[in-house]
Amino acid sequence: MLDAIIHITDLHFWSLTANPFRLLGKRAVGQLNVLFHRRRHFDHSGGAELISHLKEVGAPLLLITGDFTSTAMGEEFAQAAEFLAQVEQAGVKVALVPGNHDRYTFRSTRRRLLEGMLAPFCPKDGWPHLLRTRSGNPVLLLDEARPNPFSARGAVTERDLSTAAGLLEELAREGRPLIAAGHYPLLTRTPLYSLRPGRRLRGAQRLRALLAGYPAPVLYLYGHVHRSTFFRDHDQSRLFHLSTKPPFMRRHRGAAELALTHVGIAADGFEVHWHRRAAATGWEIEEANAATLADQHSYRLGGGRLACVAANDPSR
Repeated sequence: MLDAIIHITDLHFWSLTANPFRLLGKRAVGQLNVLFHRRRHFDHSGGAELISHLKEVGAPLLLITGDFTSTAMGEEFAQAAEFLAQVEQAGVKVALVPGNHDRYTFRSTRRRLLEGMLAPFCPKDGWPHLLRTRSGNPVLLLDEARPNPFSARGAVTERDLSTAAGLLEELAREGRPLIAAGHYPLLTRTPLYSLRPGRRLRGAQRLRALLAGYPAPVLYLYGHVHRSTFFRDHDQSRLFHLSTKPPFMRRHRGAAELALTHVGIAADGFEVHWHRRAAATGWEIEEANAATLADQHSYRLGGGRLACVAANDPSR
């Protein structure tokens, strides 16, 4: 049986508060966003159906690349913890990295709310962290999320790059395909999204170069952009980029279109299948073939554009 994982991201559980002491600073803006926008665009009522499909798919590892919350409040982390516990009760192991909304305020970061309330699913030694799939293939987990007074920028620190480089040096001797996971994309412009400077990852190109130097195929998983994308890096033929549409995000009015990505791991690369629950027809599955950046080709599933290649200028 082909080794496999499942990827989802950007769950964005939300809660509202009227407590003025909890609305100091950036959270006031975030709560206004929840009140007027996010709560209408994220419907978590399909959680049980998503877990049922995860169990049916059968991959033993679910990798979630951040943004479990909307404003990093304890009530939001509690909802996320309940969902993750139900996933593991269904027989699927959870591995995760934080997103910028999980480090939304300096106070929640200092209090280590994510590490405390999602403790059963976080690596005990923190990030970067190396785990193995059921067949022994390596998965590198990275924490790129940082609190900011106004922006949503992430950062890869010198310590994290050094630690990751040491881990990759050891793994290189094995020659196995590598999955790496962070919250932010390494490229800032593609046909489906363009990140403003305040939403980008500092050090993205250094991390991209580090992953590209690995001697076997590498698949970098990320979130943040609220789109499903899959493409081969135009400069480095062994490096692939993949994101998944948030599973609880509504496309229009009505229930959310549940979504996940199934990633098969073979000795020579990766097999990617999009899974989407359509209201009329149930779950739809389609294989995605990675295009190169130069192809400028996009794939479609149902009526929604799901996979694309990146723009020709990845450094911008």
